[in-house]
Amino acid sequence: MKKVMIKCALTVCFCIGMFSMATANPNLPAVEIVEAKFEKKISFEARSVQGKATVTLLDENEVSLYAQTWKDRSSIGKIFDLEALPNGKYELFFETETNEIIQPFRIEKGKVLLKENERIVRYVPIVAKVGEYIRLSWLNDEMSSVKIEIEDEDGSLVLEEKLKGVLKVARRYDVSRLERGTYLVKVKTKAKTYYREINW
Repeated sequence: MKKVMIKCALTVCFCIGMFSMATANPNLPAVEIVEAKFEKKISFEARSVQGKATVTLLDENEVSLYAQTWKDRSSIGKIFDLEALPNGKYELFFETETNEIIQPFRIEKGKVLLKENERIVRYVPIVAKVGEYIRLSWLNDEMSSVKIEIEDEDGSLVLEEKLKGVLKVARRYDVSRLERGTYLVKVKTKAKTYYREINW
């Protein structure tokens, strides 16, 4: 019973954290991805987009079949005509400066099968130089380990931190003793590694 209550409490905290992050960050776009009922097509639309955004169509081997990038357009859309594609598994990958959306779908017997509940939404780490510090914030989609590294222009490691079993990362690193230049911040997660360049 105690384990169930702990799991429920963690779930509530996670949901509250996700809601707080979405509420605090108005830059998250509203995205709609649906399949056409009687055609072999997918409709993609995103609103309230800020900065750079890219949509990519991938096959089951993660080979890019199509990619398009927009910049400073608040509303974007695309109709994907999949008539020439064979049966198999595919992904529609949408990336902005604040989050990533992965929408898996299948083509079976000439029909597109897409389920919204299979969609994966991930937040992108936010890295910024503020005064003599590098600030890093990120909301994970599950409890897991995260490794943070900062390298100089020569690829030498100047800072490393390993975090275990975290859901949210909020860190501030003092870089006042480092020489001016370009530094690479790596945020290594279970799903992927994010790279951000910082200059000062």
